[in-house]
Amino acid sequence: MKKFNEAAKNETDKDKDKTSETIVNIIANSLNRASNKEDTRGLLMLIAALGLLNISKQGLPLNVARKLASKSIMS
Repeated sequence: MKKFNEAAKNETDKDKDKTSETIVNIIANSLNRASNKEDTRGLLMLIAALGLLNISKQGLPLNVARKLASKSIMS
């Protein structure tokens, strides 16, 4: 039988994985769109976001990767 703390921990892990998967999808879609343009700034921001996701899928790197991915879409 799972204790309450263990159940809560598993749910938050699933949410973190879902968040990182969402960011990866945003980055992949943005890279696909950017491949038709000559936007080096946007490409560099997306590559930096992927690098941050590679470092850690939680906390500050995840938040910064999300910001970079969203900024690259707008530029």
